[in-house]
Amino acid sequence: MEVQGVHQDIANGPKKPSKQAWRTNSLQIISNPDRWYSQDVALRNTLATTALELASACPTQVPSVIECLVKALCAGKSNEFSGGGLRVGGRNFTSRRELKGECASLLRHCDENQHLGPDDERFMLELLSYHPRGAEKKRGCIAVSVGPHPNFGGRCFHILRKDSQEDFSYLRCVENAATEDGLAHNQITEVLCGILQVHPSACEKAGRIIEENFPFSSRPVEHNQNWVRCVLIFVERIPQLSEYLMMVLIRRMVEIDVAIHRMEEETETAFTQETSGEEQCWDHMAQTLDAVMMLLIEFLERNLRNAQVPAECRLVQTLLNVFAGTVLLTHRVRCVQFLWFYLSSLRPAWAEAFLNVLLQTAYSPQHGMPRRLISFAYLASFVARATYINDNYALRTAQYISVFTRENLHLAEHHVVRGNLAHPQLILFLASVQALCYMLCFRGNSLAKDPAAFDTLLPSSGASVGAEAFTPVLDSSCRPLTRISRHVAKEFCRSIKTIRPQFVTALEQQLQKSAVNGMVAEDEVEEGCFQGEVAGLELFFPFDPYRLRHSSMYLKGLYQTWNAGAEDSDDSESEAGAPGGFHDRKATMSKNADSQLGSDDDASDADFTDAADVVERGFIPSVGPSPAFRPRSSTDLMDTMSPMCVPMESADDDDSFTLPQASVDEGSSAMLDCLLSSRAYKAG
Repeated sequence: MEVQGVHQDIANGPKKPSKQAWRTNSLQIISNPDRWYSQDVALRNTLATTALELASACPTQVPSVIECLVKALCAGKSNEFSGGGLRVGGRNFTSRRELKGECASLLRHCDENQHLGPDDERFMLELLSYHPRGAEKKRGCIAVSVGPHPNFGGRCFHILRKDSQEDFSYLRCVENAATEDGLAHNQITEVLCGILQVHPSACEKAGRIIEENFPFSSRPVEHNQNWVRCVLIFVERIPQLSEYLMMVLIRRMVEIDVAIHRMEEETETAFTQETSGEEQCWDHMAQTLDAVMMLLIEFLERNLRNAQVPAECRLVQTLLNVFAGTVLLTHRVRCVQFLWFYLSSLRPAWAEAFLNVLLQTAYSPQHGMPRRLISFAYLASFVARATYINDNYALRTAQYISVFTRENLHLAEHHVVRGNLAHPQLILFLASVQALCYMLCFRGNSLAKDPAAFDTLLPSSGASVGAEAFTPVLDSSCRPLTRISRHVAKEFCRSIKTIRPQFVTALEQQLQKSAVNGMVAEDEVEEGCFQGEVAGLELFFPFDPYRLRHSSMYLKGLYQTWNAGAEDSDDSESEAGAPGGFHDRKATMSKNADSQLGSDDDASDADFTDAADVVERGFIPSVGPSPAFRPRSSTDLMDTMSPMCVPMESADDDDSFTLPQASVDEGSSAMLDCLLSSRAYKAG
C-alpha cells in the first residue's frame, strides 16, 4: 500500500505551476531511510526512479539527493535479518548461522563421494552463485558431490565435470549471500553511481558526505559489511573518488586495529571472567575487522587478475600510497598491513614495488626517524614471513641492509665511545642490524645453499670480505649483537651455527660477556629489546602471525611460520613467554567469531580459499630483482625505474621519537586536496 501512497505523492507534485512543490515533495520522499529498506521491491524501484529524475531535472538539488542517499546507506536495517531477509533455494533463513548449519548438516549426512539429490543440488548451486568465483566454478557442472579437500583436509563440496572436479567452500558462499538489506544497499549505490557519472562535479561533495557518515562503530557487523561493499563499488566505478575513499576506509580499519590491540592489552585480565562488556566490545571490533579484511582481499583478488590492465596498476599504486601515508606510520597496527602482504603475492612486480617503498624509506634521511625504524622492521618481517619471496629477492634485500649497516658503522662506534647510547643514529643503526639478523633467522639456511652468494653476507674462512659483508659489523668494537633484542641475537646465533660455527662461537662469547659485565641493563636482558624507553618504540615485527579467524584463510601457502630447532625445547624463551617475532601462537582475536557463521565443532569445511599458486603468478625460482630495485631513488634515474616503484613523499628529518598520527599523501589531485582539508576528515 505504501508504494501507492508514494506514487500518489509524486503524482500530486508536478502540477503546474508548482514545480518547486514537486522538487520538495520528491526530496522528502527519498529522504526517509526506512522506505529504501522496504521489502516491497516496487517501492524501492519507485524511490530509485524518483532520485534519478530529481537529480536530472534539478542539478541544484544533486547535493541534497546525494546526502539523502548516503544517509540511507548509513542507516541500514539489518538486525539478524528479521523477517526472512536471507533467502536461498526458495527458503528463508533468520541468520547466516542458520544457513551455515543447514550446509554443515548436509555435508555431515552425505557419504564420501556421494552425489547430492536434485533438491539439495539446486540449493547448493544457488548458494554457490554467491561465491566470489561462483560463475566460474559452476561452468560445466554435471553434479555436486561431497569429498575430502585435496590440500587442507576435512570434507567439502565438489563441483563435478566430465573430465575434472573442483572444490568450493560453502562458508565463503554464506558470507556473501545477499540479504534484503544488502540488495537495498546495492540499489542505493547504483543510483548514487548513476548520479555521479552524470554529474562528476558532485564527486567532491559526495566524498565529504561519505566521510562524515562513515558508520564504523558499534553497528552490527552485517551492516558494516554492506557499507564497505558499497564503498568498494565507488572505488571501482568512480575514479575521482577511488584514492580518497580507499584512504578513508583504510584509516578507519587502522583505527579499529589499533583500538583492538590497545583494548586487548588493557583488558587481558578481564578475559578470565565468564563475560565482560570489554570482551564483547573487543570481540565485536575483531569480527568487524575480520569481515572487512575478507571483503578487501576478495576485492583485490577480483580486480587484480590481469597485470596488463592500466587500471590495475593505478589501484596498486593507490594502495602503496595509502600504505606509505597511513599504515606505515602506525606502529601498533597488527592486521591491516596483511592487505599488502597479500597484494604482494599477486605479482612479483608488486612484491618488488612494496620492498622498494620500504627500502627507500629506510635509507632516506628525508624521512622522519620513526618511519625509518618501522620500515626496517617491515623489511625484516616481510622477507622472513613471505614464502613467495625467493632467495634472489631475500639475498638482495639482505645485502642492501648490510650495506646500510656498513655505511653507518663508523657513526655507531663514535656514539658508543662517547656514551650517546640513545642517539637516533645509533638506534637506527641497531634497528638495521636487528632487521638483518631477524631475516637470517628465517632465511639463513636457504641462502646458504648457494655458498658463493652467502659468502657475500657472511664470508667463510679465507673468503674475501666485500662491501656487502655483514661480518665487519658484527665484529666491530661497538658489539651491536649485544645491543639488539637478546632473543633475536640468540636465535640468529642458533640459526647459523651449523653454517659458520667458529664465527658464531665468538658471537656467543660476546653475548655471555656482555650479560656478565652488565653491559646490557638488567631490564633489557629480561625484555630482550634494545629500543624500549630509549627509542620510544616497542619491539615490533609487523607480520607476526595473523590473528583474525576467517580472513586468515587467504594466507595459507603464503606465510612462513617459525620452526624452532629441537634444542629450543629446553629454552624457556622459546615457550609461551617469548617476545614477538618467533612466538607463532594460533590464538585468534575473535573468540566469538562464529556468532554469525556458527560453530566449527566439526572440522568439516574449515575456512579455505583456492590454493595460492605463486608459480602461476610468476614467482618462479629464477625470477630476480629488476634494475629498478634499489634503496636510493634519484630524479636522474626516474625514467629507468619500474612504473610500480612509487616515490615517497618528503618529510623533514625528525629526531624525536614520538610517533606521529596516521596521515595521507596529499599530492594526488585538487579534489583530493579539498577533501583532505574537509572538516570531517580532520575530525577523524
